[in-house]
Amino acid sequence: MTELFIKYLKGHVGDIYVWGAQGETNITEKWIRRRETGEKNAERAIALWEKRKAEGRSPIAAFDCSGLIVKFLLDNKLIKSDMSSRGLYSACEKLNDRSQLAPGDLLFRHNGKRIHHVGAYIGCGLVIEAMGRDDGVVLNCLDSNGAGYWNRYGRLPVLKDSGETEEVYECCKGEDCPCRQLMKEILKGENNEQ
Repeated sequence: MTELFIKYLKGHVGDIYVWGAQGETNITEKWIRRRETGEKNAERAIALWEKRKAEGRSPIAAFDCSGLIVKFLLDNKLIKSDMSSRGLYSACEKLNDRSQLAPGDLLFRHNGKRIHHVGAYIGCGLVIEAMGRDDGVVLNCLDSNGAGYWNRYGRLPVLKDSGETEEVYECCKGEDCPCRQLMKEILKGENNEQ
């Protein structure tokens, strides 16, 4: 199931972020305005949607951070109802630190009071997340936003295959880095079968 999850995530890199969205593709400006939390946020989401259309992306799906994960879980009947990032964290087996990460594990941001963001680790030091209205669904190195950006880690029992951990690459520099090479392949669509 983990391989299927990662393939799904890779396929959505480049999609847009809209509050509360879970993979909807019948997107209109009116729909975005109804979903969003305010006019400025709607304008930001609309700007990225229009940019993706101008780039020729089709179809364009919309997600928020938890919606990116939840859509896969619901579509594969692994959960029965919607979950927020906090709900996903509660459903996870907790990992002590990122040295225990395996592909398919979830990464969370905790602001000292609560969990407020989720992404998915796909292996080789890479993360896919619905980052926000200005960026949409992105592929990043684990440390691209700083070493403390992801500060909670979990493994969903429903996604657990072997639970084998791998060497977690630090976000490396230079063109020869395995993270950067895999990132280039994914963004070109050459490695979506992994």
